[in-house]
Amino acid sequence: MKLSQLLVYINQRHGTAFALDGRLPGGQQDGAYALAEPDGRRAVLKQMFAPRAVPIIHRLHAIGYPTPDVLYHGAAGDGTTYLVQEFVPGTPIHTLTEAYLDQLFVLNDEQADLNPHPQANLLESWSVYAQEVVFARSSVWVRALGNHSPTTASLLSALQQATLPYVGTLLPNTDVVHGDLHRSFLSSLAFNGVYGG
Repeated sequence: MKLSQLLVYINQRHGTAFALDGRLPGGQQDGAYALAEPDGRRAVLKQMFAPRAVPIIHRLHAIGYPTPDVLYHGAAGDGTTYLVQEFVPGTPIHTLTEAYLDQLFVLNDEQADLNPHPQANLLESWSVYAQEVVFARSSVWVRALGNHSPTTASLLSALQQATLPYVGTLLPNTDVVHGDLHRSFLSSLAFNGVYGG
């Protein structure tokens, strides 16, 4: 479904008056879009999201974790999923310093034991995925990265050697884990909120 059609659906379904206010930087999968209503309320629209994340986002928000709450979510008639969240501005981290790391460690601790259904959706678990990618070497990215450049292949080899002693490690599925963690995501997560969970 086209974005304009999806926005018409969302406005009809939820009694809103959102207009598209441009694409936001980031939004690593299908993009994140700024929305605005005539009264000035702003929000963020993502077309693709994991529905299982909605209760976790609500739970994180309820305990004071710095993530925007979910305003609306659902699926249009053709199956296109959508997630509309509070808009919280952020500033990108240009250099990940020790001061930022201290804050990230605090946030990481807050994510512990917040997965209410650790045995559900194991095939969709980021912990299981990380186990397979890092230790079982099952990701298609291993070959792609190895063939990218000699420097990348060398870095990949060093990472594989560094993780080798932990090959039998089983990662718990009891914590909240974001699978697309990267520097620009950290800026919005740790200091001003996230676009999605």
